[in-house]
Amino acid sequence: VLSNLVLLSIKPYQENRSRYLVYNRKIQKAVRLDEIAESCVMLPGDQGLIFPGGYYLQTGECKRFDTGLSDMRYQRTIAASNGEDFLYLFYAPESGTYIQLRYNLISQTVDTPLVCHGQTFFPRGEMVCFKAQEEPQKHHAVQIWQTPFTGPNYVPENQTDSLLFKIGNKEIVRGMAECSELLQLIDKDDSYEGLYVDLNKKSADILDSYF
Repeated sequence: VLSNLVLLSIKPYQENRSRYLVYNRKIQKAVRLDEIAESCVMLPGDQGLIFPGGYYLQTGECKRFDTGLSDMRYQRTIAASNGEDFLYLFYAPESGTYIQLRYNLISQTVDTPLVCHGQTFFPRGEMVCFKAQEEPQKHHAVQIWQTPFTGPNYVPENQTDSLLFKIGNKEIVRGMAECSELLQLIDKDDSYEGLYVDLNKKSADILDSYF
């Protein structure tokens, strides 16, 4: 049981394989997500869960990506210094394939997944990744991405004097994320269980927590 979500493993009568479901008590609906059998991870701020093929939020929003990959294992999570972005790495041991899912705490969305066969991160946020080919190649393409996932001691020189930097970006991000959750609740209809109770509690929590 994860807040509004209940994760279920059910083996139907006379079937050999279990089915994996996520039930949301707020919207009283269940969705079958067999990918969570291999690996799934809680999202920050108790916003939901993420798995190699997509994510499911406490609000009932679910998105899945057709990557064609299976038997993926969770490897690690990389948090950006801005407190806003989180990178989840999943790995297929047999094929040596990685899938990167980048989650944004404020928008509560995942960017287009990046599939590769290896990656390296550098202190200034550069990421180098490559994709292998089934046939032998004379040349191999390498991609270089600029990401927010910098080293722990890296501080951009042009931000040290800004007011937002002095306040602390992670505090701002957490406040914006909770305001975003409040806006999502406002868009719900009356069938969402305890809607007005949740609206009252969330708005009071925001006013009490942030200046």
